[in-house]
Amino acid sequence: MAGATSTCFKFKKLLFGSLLSQPPNQPSHLTISPTAHALELRWKPAPRTSSYNTDAYVVEVAPRSPQLVAALGEFARHVQVYSGANATFTLDKLQPEQAFAIRVRCVNSKGASGWVEAEASTCQMPTNCGGTGPLGIGGGGRGGGAAEVYSWDQTPTHVEICIPAPRDCTAKQVAVRVKPRSIEVLVGGEAVFAGKLPKEVRCQEDGDFEWELRDAAAAVLSTTAEPKLGPSGPESGLGAGGAAREGDATTDRPSGGAERKQERARAREVFITLEKRIVDCVCYDPQEQWDRVLDEDGHPRIDRAQLR
Repeated sequence: MAGATSTCFKFKKLLFGSLLSQPPNQPSHLTISPTAHALELRWKPAPRTSSYNTDAYVVEVAPRSPQLVAALGEFARHVQVYSGANATFTLDKLQPEQAFAIRVRCVNSKGASGWVEAEASTCQMPTNCGGTGPLGIGGGGRGGGAAEVYSWDQTPTHVEICIPAPRDCTAKQVAVRVKPRSIEVLVGGEAVFAGKLPKEVRCQEDGDFEWELRDAAAAVLSTTAEPKLGPSGPESGLGAGGAAREGDATTDRPSGGAERKQERARAREVFITLEKRIVDCVCYDPQEQWDRVLDEDGHPRIDRAQLR
């Protein structure tokens, strides 16, 4: 009997659907899960306006990265990348750190709903177990000039941050303020690195974080080792006890040109070590690690699926 009823409704929908259907409602709750090479989209379908509707969803994407916009010119506009009944779609085969504007709407024979919109960027490929990001509030660099870059790394227990400093900077010109969920670094009275932390760190009065002003040449990071979170990875060299000190430059690192060595020797950096607040036990799961060091707009996330 149920099968006969279903067949009857399908027949009525085929005959009268174009007359009895209604314009669709707008979908909602568009969420985007990024990786280095893809954006996974999900949205909540709106209630059907009529049981006679045959609704579908349309996804359109427009580039927002300045390089892509400049390269595409007048073609840097929304284009359709998906049309179908599913409330999910994966935009793949992308490059790391590309920004996009994304919009989704519902359509049927009687019209289209409004758009639900969002912006998202693909993740950064990690360097060791961390990444890089722009200095300055809003990522504009110091003094409104070209953006400068900080770098960071992590283990399951600690986070290390390297912030470029002027060559003539002294320790008295640097102030580092750490709270459980925020950090602020001032150089010469100017905030060059500040914002919310993605998770809590220890910062009690007895001192659970350290910082030093050092020559950038004092620490040479290996870029050939595979990122690892286990004891044989960066953890063995990070944390308060593993912080490089001035004059500790290695003697077996790969040699570059003389000009590059001189440039590094002149450069200075603020080196900060934070201790993660561990709730139960140390976790080595890549998905439980930090995906960025500042939980603020403009600071890229790393693709934690690339961590090992």
